[in-house]
Amino acid sequence: MVARRPDNVIILTGGLTGSSALAGLLSAAGFWSGEGTFRKRDYNTYENSELIRLNRQLMQRAGTGEEYTMGFLPQAIDRVAPLAAAEDPREYRALVAECDSHAPWLWKDPRLWLTIRFWAGLLDWSR
Repeated sequence: MVARRPDNVIILTGGLTGSSALAGLLSAAGFWSGEGTFRKRDYNTYENSELIRLNRQLMQRAGTGEEYTMGFLPQAIDRVAPLAAAEDPREYRALVAECDSHAPWLWKDPRLWLTIRFWAGLLDWSR
């Protein structure tokens, strides 16, 4: 019997919820969080730096601003999602391919709950 590798993990949270602790546990269990991860002054958040960059880029192009941790913004989701049909997908696909090459991987970024509908068409949801 061949052992099946664990599925990838996406943590969808607006932040300030303890998700860095969860991501740290998953990282310790072997889930890849990126070549470079974002570090706050006193701890590692386990957020893939390239994922953060691309999510910020999406939010900037959608004109949503950076207020995403303390409020639910359905209009921001509605502005980011259509970018899936408008953006050149190469750099987004490159990140997915890089992550897949290190599977199982972990995505955590407090912006991700706003951008996940953009990413949805680029991800293998069976994993």
